[in-house]
Amino acid sequence: MLILGIDTALAACSAAIVRDGMVLATREVAMSRGHAEALAPLVSELAAEAGVAMAALERIAVTIGPGTFTGLRVGIAFARGLGLALGIPVIGISTTEAVAKGIGVHFSVGVHAAALDDIYIEAFSGGERVIPAASMALAAAGKLVCDLGGTPILAGTAADRLAALVPNATVFDYPLPNPVIVAALAAEREPASAPPSPLYLRPPHITQPKPK
Repeated sequence: MLILGIDTALAACSAAIVRDGMVLATREVAMSRGHAEALAPLVSELAAEAGVAMAALERIAVTIGPGTFTGLRVGIAFARGLGLALGIPVIGISTTEAVAKGIGVHFSVGVHAAALDDIYIEAFSGGERVIPAASMALAAAGKLVCDLGGTPILAGTAADRLAALVPNATVFDYPLPNPVIVAALAAEREPASAPPSPLYLRPPHITQPKPK
């Protein structure tokens, strides 16, 4: 299966083209803004590098959050539009799952937890979800991970902060989702069970105008 994986949820614009588990091409550009202008050219260049036509894609995978409001909208809108044009499924993968499951590429056992700023958390053990994706206070996240026991491996942009509250935790330098992992997770999903809908986990920060 030929899959395009996309991530624009955090501080990078990245994509990968994967065929049956083999990485044909992958690219990541660090950026805090400008995803909308960067994504389409990046994917086009990636397809040329991989030597595949866009029409040959069979699935598109995209991170759906948590993440920045603008970044998520860019990635999801692009994936949906391309999927509609090509007539192929678009699979949504949570940002925290992509980070946590990325740990498993290097460490096969133990609890793997993703912690992103604000704090967003999700954890897996033996491939099974043991802490669902959620937004909570840092102290609460620390208690949840501690309660799992063992020697958890933490990754993500807030991993260092969480590790300070979790004895025996190891921090793996893997702060952002890898689009290769995003594509690999999408290969295992039924499209109907993983729609490309935003996963914000908390309301947007909106300031109401002051009355005149």
